[in-house]
Amino acid sequence: MAEAHKPEFSFLVKPEISFNYLGQFDSEVHTEFFGPSPYNMGFQISQESETLYALSVSGIVRSGQLSLSCSFNKQEYLKSTIDGLMERFQHHLLTVIHHCAAREDSEFTPSDFSASDLKMEEVGDIFEVLADKLS
Repeated sequence: MAEAHKPEFSFLVKPEISFNYLGQFDSEVHTEFFGPSPYNMGFQISQESETLYALSVSGIVRSGQLSLSCSFNKQEYLKSTIDGLMERFQHHLLTVIHHCAAREDSEFTPSDFSASDLKMEEVGDIFEVLADKLS
């Protein structure tokens, strides 16, 4: 949405959950002298710092595998609660992955194209025009 068309928002509620996808680190970071460490990266933020979110989920792809970590406010949540949440998250994520992998045709969204202001309806219109031209 263009800046001029964005309505003014004021949020009175502070977000309590953070999702951070760090990216895919496979062959891009391997050189003759440099590569990813095989060791656990440890804590991303000092345990002594004030937590900004009650729950913070980070993801990274290494060696073709998605790895998720979750930090949480131990005064608000039990570890068993977060373990259960992450198990359900994994289950539902795998359900989405299997659904998408089983699709025979591709589906596109505006983020698949360089036109940042493209709307979903316009993507559908483009593919309708292409289907008419190609058939």
